[in-house]
Amino acid sequence: MKTKTVNYIIGLLFLIYFCICIYNSYLQLVFHKNGWYLGEWLINYQDGGFKRRGLFGSLFIFLNELTHIKLEFLVFAFTAILYSVFFTLLIQLFMQKKNTLLTISIILLPAGLGMLLKDPTIIAKKEILIFLLYLIYFLRLEAQKKVKDIVVSIFIIIAILNHEAAYFYIPFVSFTYFIKDNAPSFTKIKKYCSII
Repeated sequence: MKTKTVNYIIGLLFLIYFCICIYNSYLQLVFHKNGWYLGEWLINYQDGGFKRRGLFGSLFIFLNELTHIKLEFLVFAFTAILYSVFFTLLIQLFMQKKNTLLTISIILLPAGLGMLLKDPTIIAKKEILIFLLYLIYFLRLEAQKKVKDIVVSIFIIIAILNHEAAYFYIPFVSFTYFIKDNAPSFTKIKKYCSII
């Protein structure tokens, strides 16, 4: 009963975080048209993307040319969808009574949810895609479902093509794999080295 109450409180906190994320994303991307955050999403491969990774910037510009919807609305809609899926999965994870040290470490990632309280403008940044892909990977491992190496590789490639910081989050994927995989340590190390 106590764990269930704690999980409901955590779920309520996540709901509050979600509302803050959507509100601040709207403020930064649509209302203020903050060039730093909006521009970060709009970096594309036609204009400097290899230096700063612009997979989704190219997609947004293509959709803008196709539909004539303003770029700030496209970016906001995309971030709102990312945050909706992220918080839905996060609440689902905690409602399953999975508030272990590893699940709490997801929340405490660098530039993660704790950073929102310090700097709410960070919400509109591209790291949410990296966190969402990591959370999907984590949930699959938590459910003890096999995750194919090719899927992990595709997730990593999408993340890296979108944002150069994704490269620095690969150790979190490796850490999660080592913790959650039941194979012998030698087998895990051999598999990890073959991916690199």
